[in-house]
Amino acid sequence: MRSILRFLVRTSSFIRKEIVEILRQPRLLITLVLGPFLILLLFGLGYSSNPIPVRAMFVIPEDSELRETIEVEGTQLVQQMIFEGITPNQELAEARLRAGLIDLVIVVPGNVEETIRASRQATFTVIHDEIDPVRSNYIQAFAGIYVNEMNRRMLRRFTEEGQIQASTMQPEIAEARESAGAMRRAVEADDEVEARQQLDELESDVSALEAALLVGGLVMTQQEAGGDANTTEGQDPADIVADMQANIQELREGEGTQSRAEASENLAEIEQDLADLETTLVEFQRIDANVLISPFRSELETIMPVDITLVDFYTPGVIVLLLQHLCVTFGALSIVREHRLGTMELFRAAPLSAFEVLLGKTISYLLFTALLAVVVVGLLFVTLDVPMLGDWGDMALVVAALLYTSLGLGFLISLLARTTSQAVQYAMLALLISVFFSGFLLSLDLLTPTVRLVSWLVPGTYAIDLLQNIMLRGRDLNLVWIGILAGIGVLLFLVDWLLLRRVMARI
Repeated sequence: MRSILRFLVRTSSFIRKEIVEILRQPRLLITLVLGPFLILLLFGLGYSSNPIPVRAMFVIPEDSELRETIEVEGTQLVQQMIFEGITPNQELAEARLRAGLIDLVIVVPGNVEETIRASRQATFTVIHDEIDPVRSNYIQAFAGIYVNEMNRRMLRRFTEEGQIQASTMQPEIAEARESAGAMRRAVEADDEVEARQQLDELESDVSALEAALLVGGLVMTQQEAGGDANTTEGQDPADIVADMQANIQELREGEGTQSRAEASENLAEIEQDLADLETTLVEFQRIDANVLISPFRSELETIMPVDITLVDFYTPGVIVLLLQHLCVTFGALSIVREHRLGTMELFRAAPLSAFEVLLGKTISYLLFTALLAVVVVGLLFVTLDVPMLGDWGDMALVVAALLYTSLGLGFLISLLARTTSQAVQYAMLALLISVFFSGFLLSLDLLTPTVRLVSWLVPGTYAIDLLQNIMLRGRDLNLVWIGILAGIGVLLFLVDWLLLRRVMARI
């Protein structure tokens, strides 16, 4: 019992010692705690989620058929674009781009009609001078949106022209129906001369309809929702005309040999095809051109109860990196400072074991950094209004495991470093590794499997994933992840203990 009390007294003596040492350095506290917090606060308050405006100048030949279209509509297709004018001189536009006066040069293709007739796509060339990959990807997406909108506008114009052409086809359909009816009556009356004459007129009328369809470009499938019950489902106007041509061909080949019933059946099918075609064209004219060219649209929904901003997304990672760096820095300077002050010799002379020294330092720093964690997290939630959808107890367990593991990493650095400057450099290297390999900046999925092994050695990797799921998704604590994080801390503690035993034995 007495030995247990002595162990507790010797271990707890480090709590007051280490806390007093820290409090004697107020500038260190301000730099390590308030500095990163103020940086995050400034970023959160100054970040804007509005799309970045892009200044664009168009290079269009004087004789381009798209010049008028772009002057009237093309400059208003994308809200984020600031129109900087039109010029036929590409060198002048690129000179303005190099001078930083504009962000984009959009070269409009010439001879668009000839290019399309040759079954080739006309190309809009977008020129920029960005070196930031993220900004470059943004411009690439911007260019895609602009071209897609131009395609949609052109398709809408062609569709509207096709709808106008469809309205002019009604007289041809009426004439064809009249010819088919007259021929059917002539067949029933056994008037072969009249039937032949009406067949010629019917064939001429159907050919005129086919030509009108080709000119109008009416390639439109039957709309089941708005179509008539007698309409042939799954056919477009070209298919209907092809059916009529096939029936006319049968009538032509069966002249003099075809029975009255067979001829009447062919004529009935032609009349039904004409009725279907008329219904289809009426339906085609009724539908909005915008719906015809863009029958589908998307709506983005989320199961999240709140909208997650970029600041919200990065806050858990910043909390993890900040607390990890605090613990690593405190731990890295701890034992190096003992060497520099000569107190390590006193530890060896005193009835202290390496385990008691390490445990006492761990408890003292753990208590102090836990208090700092409460202050930092509280300030972040109050000032930035970060959502907290999960359980506070789960978050506290993650933070405690992170602090414990980070202190073990800091003590390891302190035992390996020979000087204070080396300890600080190693701590900064640990921070850089955490920034690039913990998933803070980039998703771990973007790393190759081999490099990803480094990520699983970083305590922040597990802590960032855990806090994001708890704070932003409201999920329960992942016991496997928290177990691995705590297991790394226990392993680091054992390694630190063995190294400290060797250090104290040499003194």
